[in-house]
Amino acid sequence: MKKGLVSLCMAVSLFPAVVNAQAFDNYYFGISAGKAELDASTSSIHNDIKSEGFSDITIDDNDTAFKIFGGANINDNLSLEAFYTNLGQYTVNADFTKQNITANTDIRYDIESVGIDLVGSFPLSETFNIFGKIGMQYWYVDSIVDVSSNTSAYYIKHQSDLETGFDPTYGIGIAMNIHQFSVRAEYEVYKIDEEDINMMSVGVAYHF
Repeated sequence: MKKGLVSLCMAVSLFPAVVNAQAFDNYYFGISAGKAELDASTSSIHNDIKSEGFSDITIDDNDTAFKIFGGANINDNLSLEAFYTNLGQYTVNADFTKQNITANTDIRYDIESVGIDLVGSFPLSETFNIFGKIGMQYWYVDSIVDVSSNTSAYYIKHQSDLETGFDPTYGIGIAMNIHQFSVRAEYEVYKIDEEDINMMSVGVAYHF
């Protein structure tokens, strides 16, 4: 969490470098929460593990997720928005059997993302507007592997590995404006290497 907040502050500090700071107006800051789900239809995790000789593969493919975001309007229809998103934890469990060796593997993936979106909005009325967004993110996946086996040669306890990368994000949503507050519902897609994580959330923002 602390790492994500530091990255968010760094992303916000880049705003003046992208667009002249005088072009910004109506800064806002908010938080949202909802559900994130690994898209099983595009995921390569199952096939990758199966190719290594594992069977009885189960994937816990959804978790609670939350996002902290802040942005500023460039004009009435465009804004830049920085974000930190905790996409939750995903677990893969599989069995391995070969000759006299049996093993059970448990892999947990903790996924976080920080980035900047360009947001385009269109008013439906004085209260409601719809919006779409596209951007780039820096993601990090902390994977922890546990292997229990009938032989100590295949026993692993809390082996950790960190992967990082840059990939696009995009999404759509609708917002309701109430004085200096806005309540938003949105659907977002986070590309994490070869995987897609879909997030649906509801949030609130305060506009300065």
